[in-house]
This record gives sequence, C-alpha cells and structure tokens, in this order.
Amino acid sequence: EVVHEALNHPLLDVDVTGASGALVHVTGGRYMTLDEANQVVRLLTSRIKEDANVIIGARQDPAFGDTIKVMAIFTGVGGDEVREPKVEIDQLAKALSLRPNAARHNQASRAEAPARDFHRFE
Repeated sequence: EVVHEALNHPLLDVDVTGASGALVHVTGGRYMTLDEANQVVRLLTSRIKEDANVIIGARQDPAFGDTIKVMAIFTGVGGDEVREPKVEIDQLAKALSLRPNAARHNQASRAEAPARDFHRFE
C-alpha cells in the first residue's frame, strides 16, 4: 500500500520507469523488520533500471506504531526538460512580498556577477 501511494502521489508528475538512481528511506514502528523495509525498497525500485544506483535507509520510530512511511527521490527519469521558468518574476516577487523591480534588479546583478573559482580538496 505504501509503495502504491508513493508511486501514485500527486506530486510525482513523471513516470519513474527507467530511472537511473533512487534514494529511498523507510520509517516504521518498532516492529518493522529490516526485511520488511527491504521489501518496500524492492517493490518501489522494481521499475527502474536494473543497474541503477540505489541508496537506502531505514529506521524504527515507536511513534509510527504499525504505520510505514517511505520517502523516495528518483534521478534520471524521463520528462519534459524545463526550458523556461514556470513562474514569472513579477508573480514570484508578489508571492514573496517583494517589489517587482527589486526582483528584476537582483536577477540582473546576479547575472553580471563574476564567476567564482571553486577548488576541490581531497
């Protein structure tokens, strides 16, 4: 049931079939076993690539009783590429209670800012 709800959640707007990676965390009550958590992960990842990178986590929380909760993040899924912002700057500024011109000014000044050098330390 928890897997069905996760794969059919209204916020999931793409098909996860063929995903190249997944981060899955399962939380259940004190009687949830590791085998049950693994079963949830297996069902949840059954439609992604066989060689997908899957990272799992599980924990028990007595407050959950007999409930199991799953959080999953899939990568490499199909879908439309985002090319244009879905929210106009003026709409975003209004939602954040900013002045529209101030939002445009901040965007322009960020675009003109010099690129920063990043260094990798090992």
